[in-house]
Amino acid sequence: MFLRPAKNQPTSSSVHHNIWAVFTGNLRHVFEGDAVHTQLVVARGRSGTSPHLQLQNPEIEIAMFLPDEGVVSLHKGRFLDDGRGYDREANDGIYSFSFVPSQVVPKGASGEVKMRATYAIPFHEGPSGTTWKEGMSMFRFSYYQKAPMEFTGRFRETIEEGSLVVYAGVKIQQPGWYKLRSLLFDATGAPVAQSMIDEEFDTNVDEVRFVFFGRVLRQHKVGGPYTVGRVDGYLFEPGVPPPRPQVRAIVDGYETRTYEPTAFSDAEWDSPAKQRRLDLLREVRSKGLPY
Repeated sequence: MFLRPAKNQPTSSSVHHNIWAVFTGNLRHVFEGDAVHTQLVVARGRSGTSPHLQLQNPEIEIAMFLPDEGVVSLHKGRFLDDGRGYDREANDGIYSFSFVPSQVVPKGASGEVKMRATYAIPFHEGPSGTTWKEGMSMFRFSYYQKAPMEFTGRFRETIEEGSLVVYAGVKIQQPGWYKLRSLLFDATGAPVAQSMIDEEFDTNVDEVRFVFFGRVLRQHKVGGPYTVGRVDGYLFEPGVPPPRPQVRAIVDGYETRTYEPTAFSDAEWDSPAKQRRLDLLREVRSKGLPY
């Protein structure tokens, strides 16, 4: 089974004519103690249905830019396809490499980490044997020493005004305005809904509230259990350009109780922000202004 690519990670890249590689990982924002799991697959064509190619010498080099030293090599290793550790099945053409960045990143350092995969591809079969071509793929992630907010992994759920509400436990180190997101998946793994939070929090807040709108769940017509997955976000600092200070995300998710679609309301969404927007549009229209 191939893992779901991390947010914003490209899904494939061309290695040679009609040969494509997928090199992805479980995290794009990594903090001290996090484990990064990566997988590499090379196949002919982009359809994803072609058999995975067996590679020669699949190796990895990990590097990082340090202000006082430039680009520094942190670690070298080899991909595995032997069914051990994070590699789920031996000889399936899905090559795996896992490591804990804080074990190789210099103490106190933060920034972008680049993982460079090199390998040999069986390019052509002929009377004299196999012709091999060199291939290369890249995966990048950002490494941070500390997070302004961490999700604790504690959840509770309820239905409020016909919508599914999931409260996620947090530990806030730095007060401020946060933009948070959570995705909801059904039992088949298909995305159903997302919930966004755009709110200011102080350090005494110990949970945040994600609302998955009832009408969306009812119209999806697939009941629970649902999985609350990839809970992430960042601290918004006005006037400060990206990269933003990232919260420590939850990737594995939380499974809700079982619900029937009829447990949720079919009412249209309403909120103070929506009413303010409608009032503004009515005012613009009453003055004959374009909108």
